[in-house]
Amino acid sequence: MGKQTGGVVFRVKIDGAELVELKRHWHHLPEGCAGMQGKVQKHTGKRPLKLTEYEFSWVVAILDAVLQTPAGYPLDSPPGARDSPPLEFVGKDDPRCVTCRGLYERLGSAYERVIKGPRRRGTVEV
Repeated sequence: MGKQTGGVVFRVKIDGAELVELKRHWHHLPEGCAGMQGKVQKHTGKRPLKLTEYEFSWVVAILDAVLQTPAGYPLDSPPGARDSPPLEFVGKDDPRCVTCRGLYERLGSAYERVIKGPRRRGTVEV
């Protein structure tokens, strides 16, 4: 992924349970986004996570796809885990799913405001 110039930079405050759920599904990124995978996996939540518009759109898309899984909320194993257990699904009312849904709604509404709004440059605090 090449460095983008101009456009919007999202500064996302994400920590605690939201960060755990984001990292749980982060391995769904395409291989071409390896730099972005490292950025999220190394994030500790102490400072806002800086994402380009392109990266931010991937975050929203991944969370949307995970929440649309018909079998329930997937509890994926961390990437690189040896002999990972079979994929487990929990109900949509599980606290982990509720946390992920809240994160998706917060980030999705910020993304919609920026994409549909007149402002397409600068920094957006989320």
